Amino acid sequence: MRRLAVLLLLLVGLGTAPKALAVPGWVQWQTPDGVVRLETPPGWQPVQDGGPAALLLRDPIWRSENVSVIRSPLAVRESIRALGSPSEVGYILQRDWLRGPGITVELVDARERWLDARPLYELEFAVHRPDGDRHDLAAVLLAHGEVISVTVSTPEPRWRQAESLLRQLIASLAVG
Repeated sequence: MRRLAVLLLLLVGLGTAPKALAVPGWVQWQTPDGVVRLETPPGWQPVQDGGPAALLLRDPIWRSENVSVIRSPLAVRESIRALGSPSEVGYILQRDWLRGPGITVELVDARERWLDARPLYELEFAVHRPDGDRHDLAAVLLAHGEVISVTVSTPEPRWRQAESLLRQLIASLAVG
């Protein structure tokens, strides 16, 4: 059954065919060019929505739980630190990228960690939307002349149950 699913993904041409990893039961996904990789629990499915995401995956059970990879060209080529501290970058995202009609966003936490000799900012947001509150985790870094952001989002009522799993998903990020 799993071989059939992998074959179908390859035939559809998503460029995101999963392959097994050492993490028991988890699956690795990558952007079509292979630059950004991350792991998800088994069963997560690729979604093509025509939006800006280079990779969008959804939990098959909690359909509103998803992870997206967005890449944006940027003239700054040093590191994410050139854009500001973790909190400053979090507030920029809060102000410019995560807002919309009827949506308010609160930066809950912002911290820095290193990924392959690059600083990476991990950000946590509480998102209040007209259709329900959500909890988002994001990893943001500069690589290959791009801002690369990986964001995982879940309904707020599920946050406590899913927090550990979603933090592990964000921690699985790898950039080639």
